[in-house]
Amino acid sequence: MTPANAAPISFGATLRGIAKQAWPVLISQWAGISFGVLDTAMTGHSSASDLAAMALSASIYITVFVGLMGVVHALIPILAQHTAPAITTKSAAVGAKASGWRWDCPSWARC
Repeated sequence: MTPANAAPISFGATLRGIAKQAWPVLISQWAGISFGVLDTAMTGHSSASDLAAMALSASIYITVFVGLMGVVHALIPILAQHTAPAITTKSAAVGAKASGWRWDCPSWARC
């Protein structure tokens, strides 16, 4: 939660925050699309029936993949909303202290 007297966040800062969180999703989407493009390019050197079979399988794959990734990406904010209130600075410090870990020395090093 932000205090009531906090300054509003600028548009550029908001875009940078979104870009920090969105880049893994963007990379995974590019990887999925490049998968189909590269398969089509490699299969294009074979016969027309091979290319047709690959196109059909790629369309089925992309339909299922995009559908399931949509579900996974929809779950991200839901899971974040459920876990974020439990993780505060105070509870993180208590958890780190309870686990015997300090910032300067892990417990296995016996500092």
